[in-house]
Amino acid sequence: MPAVITVPTLQRFAPRCAAAVLAPALASAAAANAISTPARVCAWLGQIYVESQALTVLEEKFNYTAADLLKLWPKHFPTPAAAQAAVGKPEAIAEAAYGGRFGNANPGDGWLYRGRGLIDLTFKDEYQQAGHWLHDRGIDLDLVATPALAADPNTAAAIAGAFWTAKGCNPHADAGDIPAVTRLVTGAQTDLAQRQAATRRAALIWN
Repeated sequence: MPAVITVPTLQRFAPRCAAAVLAPALASAAAANAISTPARVCAWLGQIYVESQALTVLEEKFNYTAADLLKLWPKHFPTPAAAQAAVGKPEAIAEAAYGGRFGNANPGDGWLYRGRGLIDLTFKDEYQQAGHWLHDRGIDLDLVATPALAADPNTAAAIAGAFWTAKGCNPHADAGDIPAVTRLVTGAQTDLAQRQAATRRAALIWN
């Protein structure tokens, strides 16, 4: 039986999210990407729930503490003093953390292509790839020229759905293999326990 994302069900799943805005966007993206069964909907929502801090954050804020910087980017903030000096300077943090790699070739690219969306796109290369994913689903947006679009709820949902299809996640969701899904989404097993827990919570609503 199909599983449908509605405002009430999404509000139950993620009480702090803007369900009235996100539910229609997620429902449309799910329908466009065959995310239609309870297993698929729950696995998908479980992933993006963790990626977007319970569906509440669509753009990286960089309100990191010195301890956060030392933990997240030890190569770029190698000492407590360097980390503390960067606190409260979001553009400088973004440039130090993301500049000079994965397509971020120009000064300011680290900030321009900071984390956005429901799957947390980061780096110019990822924005370009997301544009290709959308194109394959019949949506033409230049995310490299207008990266802020990735933080729009409708675009963010469309990217999350297109990403899911491009990575081939549905078969693993069908099998209930959340570790495999997580590996496809993150390239590792990042926050696996949180993703499994979010998927189980979704199952209480959509199963």
